[in-house]
Amino acid sequence: MIGNIFFIKQFWDGITDPLIGILSDRTRTRIGRKRPWILFSILPLFIFWSLLWFNPTFIKSIPSMIGYVSIVLFIYSLCKTLYLIPYQALFLDQATSTKQKSKLATYYSAAYVISFAVSTYIWASALDFFQSLGISEDYSYFINGLIFITIASIIEFIVGITCYELKDAPKPKSTETTLRNIKKSFKELFNLISFPPYILIILFIFFLQGSVQFNYNLTVLWSDYIVFIPSKNIILIEQIAKIFSVLIIGGTSYFIGNYKTLIIFLILHSFGLAYKFTLSSENELYTIYIALFINGLFSAVITVIPTSLLAESVNLFQLKYDYHVEGIAYSIRALSLKVGFAFAQLIVTYSLDITGYTPPDSTKSSSSSSSEVHQLNESTLFIIRFLSTFGIIIAYFIAAILITIYTLYVKYRCKDLTSISEQNQDDKSNYSDEEYNKNTNEEDEQSRLIEKHI
Repeated sequence: MIGNIFFIKQFWDGITDPLIGILSDRTRTRIGRKRPWILFSILPLFIFWSLLWFNPTFIKSIPSMIGYVSIVLFIYSLCKTLYLIPYQALFLDQATSTKQKSKLATYYSAAYVISFAVSTYIWASALDFFQSLGISEDYSYFINGLIFITIASIIEFIVGITCYELKDAPKPKSTETTLRNIKKSFKELFNLISFPPYILIILFIFFLQGSVQFNYNLTVLWSDYIVFIPSKNIILIEQIAKIFSVLIIGGTSYFIGNYKTLIIFLILHSFGLAYKFTLSSENELYTIYIALFINGLFSAVITVIPTSLLAESVNLFQLKYDYHVEGIAYSIRALSLKVGFAFAQLIVTYSLDITGYTPPDSTKSSSSSSSEVHQLNESTLFIIRFLSTFGIIIAYFIAAILITIYTLYVKYRCKDLTSISEQNQDDKSNYSDEEYNKNTNEEDEQSRLIEKHI
């Protein structure tokens, strides 16, 4: 039932993500376009995140509990979208050239990988600490969630009041009606999803990030039934490896570029996954840990590089059409991730159902004895091995083809746009940020006066 709720939530996100993206792009306030959304979302995000970890013991019936979970989850998802879409689009406003935006996107992704790894470890450690004090599991999760969201809210508030936005976004005409604004928004959306570089990157992200779900969904089964190692140890090793990987990826992409770095890491990770397919409980423990560390080292590239390439494609679009679509662009990107995750989840679930797999009794330890492991038949064990290794490799192969087409298209069909981006950067380098924004605003005002006169 919970799985069905999360699956339905993807359709809910399919409505809210693009809507918030369009609205945030067309927002014009004294403090900016994205900052109001970030500041407005902090309080509701705090409330509904806390409610996610609260166990309402006063609700006795199962249908009422399902209704409570559904309402809280859907509203929390909306609040998260209110914050996340404008925030992710915001860093594109920190630079004017394609190279600068790609570099900032790389920094953003690197920070995400490191913070995710650190917070995962702290979350698990804090839970163990609270339970060691004799606090029940339900209240341990609630207290943990409350502490985390308090820290996150403080950081979000600081970001909301201190972040910087360029002032070169065109203002809508006062004579435009609501209907005309809606039509214009859908026209911008259509132009974006029909822009070849952007749609290639979205498809690339769909296959690349969707393949990650194979690993996430099957980590517990692979650890409990293949190598007999606690899944939390596997996750910890891979996250530590990703922290080191960020430094390697950053240095490599600086010298040889994003495309070559991506292809090299995908190939190396594919070899690592092929070796992972051969692992079992018969291997030495240190051999398994080394293999997991190496796989984690190469897998971070699927988080860092795609964000940089997405920033590049959005900047090329804005140079061609001369209007801002950061919010819409990142809402579609978020939607493609969720659809990719849901699609991978369906493949995993359907494949395991075919083999006759049934989840173990939750009241028993899934790795308590080897006799319980042998309850899985050979076909189920093969599916677990295959999808968590070669399933990802197949998705990597498709993603590599898409990113190759993208690179060739940008190189040969977007030469003029690339040169414009470099020229804009050269122009800005001759001025301070204040002088550049002043000149840009004066040019925009002159253009509006000429248009009004015509």
